[in-house]
Amino acid sequence: MLAGVALVVSARVVPLLEDPSAQPMVPEAVVAESVSPEGALIDVVLAKRAPDLGLTLRRRLGQAIDEESRRTGYDPLLVLALIDVESDFEEEALSEKGARGLMQIKPSTLHFLAEKEGLRLSREEVMSDPALCLRLGIRYLRTLQDRFGGDLDLALMAYNAGPTRIRDAMKAGDLDRFRRYPRAVRRDFRRFREGHGLGGDWALAQRELPTAGEPEPSTAP
Repeated sequence: MLAGVALVVSARVVPLLEDPSAQPMVPEAVVAESVSPEGALIDVVLAKRAPDLGLTLRRRLGQAIDEESRRTGYDPLLVLALIDVESDFEEEALSEKGARGLMQIKPSTLHFLAEKEGLRLSREEVMSDPALCLRLGIRYLRTLQDRFGGDLDLALMAYNAGPTRIRDAMKAGDLDRFRRYPRAVRRDFRRFREGHGLGGDWALAQRELPTAGEPEPSTAP
């Protein structure tokens, strides 16, 4: 599923795994100064919509969204809109079908995605790291979009219903019943953007992908 996008864990590639204990203690004022404008916006949304996350986890999640959005060519508010639709920002959310977390992905799928990224982790280890789950979910959406010819709406439908069901629906000319999901993501994306004085045009949800050889985003706190 993720052929061609497997992660090579090296100093030049954004690591999916982070060791919070290895991060140096930095005064909050200094950390705030080092955060990008988009990182600060992500933090504002997370602080408002998920106040129970706690400062440390919120910053790790914000960093993951910021870095992976730039890596995959998405506006981070698109990712936040997806989270809003999927879990309403409930980190412990659990669906009837067993999907979990902010991005509502099944543990078996997350483990599969982690293996495709070259991570030798157990299912429990993957699920225990919310920031890792976020990174995997964002990359999964990018992979789906690539598989569906760059069509973000189709990628969102596949994220929600599964790529096989969307392929079958395309063949049968029966996609209409799946369009409600991307419309919901569009609505929340527009609401987040306009709520912060930004344009809500859906075209703003996507950006150019990083070019080959471009430095990967820093993971410094």
